[in-house]
Amino acid sequence: MRRAPVFASLLGLLTASSVAHAQDPDPYAPEDGQIEASAAVGLFITSKSHELYRPTLTHQPLKRPSFDLALRGAYFPIKYLGAELEGALIPGSTEGGQGATIFGLRAHLIGQYPRRLTPFVLAGFGGIWSRSSADGGLGNDSDGEWHLGLGAKFWVTRMIAARFDARTYISASKDEPGEKSYAAHWELLLGASVAFGHSALPDPDEDLDGVRGAQDKCPTEKGVAPDGCPKKDTDNDGVIDDEDRCPNEMGSEPDGCNPKDTDGDGFLDKVDQCVTEKGIAPDGCPDPDSDKDGVPARRDQCPEVAGIEPDGCPDPDADKDGTNLPADRCPDVAGVPPDGCPDQDADGFADDKDQCADKPETKNGYQDQDGCPDELPKALAKFTGAIRGITFPSGKADIAPTSFPTLQGAAKVLKEFPELRMEIQGHTDNAGDLETNMKLSQDRAEAVKAYLVAQGVTEDRLIARGYGPDVPVGDNKTAAGKAKNRRIEFKLLQ
Repeated sequence: MRRAPVFASLLGLLTASSVAHAQDPDPYAPEDGQIEASAAVGLFITSKSHELYRPTLTHQPLKRPSFDLALRGAYFPIKYLGAELEGALIPGSTEGGQGATIFGLRAHLIGQYPRRLTPFVLAGFGGIWSRSSADGGLGNDSDGEWHLGLGAKFWVTRMIAARFDARTYISASKDEPGEKSYAAHWELLLGASVAFGHSALPDPDEDLDGVRGAQDKCPTEKGVAPDGCPKKDTDNDGVIDDEDRCPNEMGSEPDGCNPKDTDGDGFLDKVDQCVTEKGIAPDGCPDPDSDKDGVPARRDQCPEVAGIEPDGCPDPDADKDGTNLPADRCPDVAGVPPDGCPDQDADGFADDKDQCADKPETKNGYQDQDGCPDELPKALAKFTGAIRGITFPSGKADIAPTSFPTLQGAAKVLKEFPELRMEIQGHTDNAGDLETNMKLSQDRAEAVKAYLVAQGVTEDRLIARGYGPDVPVGDNKTAAGKAKNRRIEFKLLQ
């Protein structure tokens, strides 16, 4: 009994879904007022606790499953819901071998989803009769039943469908202690249905031009009445072929002949927006060249200034010195990077910024920005390159006291030349692992920098950098070479 609310809910959901799709076009779907007749064969599985026997006889289970034959008739006043009457014949036998025939008469409501594949549910009631010999059999008996089921129909054509049903029948059970109060029988049916009452299909209008069926001589091409074919204009002159006396030659109204091209530019007057001026695509008008550089306006990306092919813009490197506009400050005379101006002494300083335009700059880290040759002052030259007299204990970055006079002299010179910057380089030999040597050389360079800053040299003028064993000046295979490689160097920076 508890299954009824579940099937009722399914029926409600099915009906609601069907309403939502009521407007879907499907010529195979069931329709309002449809009548169906069907036949089916299948299997009937009788409950072992059935009550289909005369009470004065002994209960016997029926063999399972049994062959099942059913005939039906249904009427659907609306395509979602209908009623069906069904009769069934189930020849079988008891497990003891006595023949026992079961008859069924059923009525039920069917809720369905009307599409070509039509699922449905049903619920109803009826009766079951058994006919059997009283001699060793079940005798004659009848029981009421109610049933639930679900299934589907597939419409092979608008009139014929294949149908499948699966159902359960609930009826009385034999009255014995401990048994359930009802017996559940099962049924599987496969059959065919024939439908009556379909409405006629409208004539198809595949191209949606309003001309249907056999009247449409061009069914896949949108056209006009009466034949559904489009009116053709082969030469695209606005005069349809039926009225065009020159259908293969663009012409003019009213007969499609005598095409006109007043300015002779290939654009007929009817499409030429400059009828008296020879022009070009797409409108037949002349292509303006406002900057007179010979590059048509349609391709000229610099229409207000004369340029060159292909884009009509000025040559970005007219002096061919390799420096393009706008970086080239001397665009009319060949120069050198980065500003494109001349540099006659080839020292990298353009002549307009070179204080000695005919003499190259000496690149030594001293006054390297004026473009003139120069020599390091002797006092300054003493403190460039490898500096003798700066020593450290083995494996440490503590400056030996004997190095202080040398460093004090370096600080004095640096303060005399406040415009100079210097890199303090730490170097080691290749003894030990690389990571240790790199750290030691950096720490020693930092120690020298810190000492010079303490002596009054501005910190932002100094850079400390450790190179480890990567820049040797001696042979690391000899003791003398290794000694040369352990050093502090001062390098002037431009």
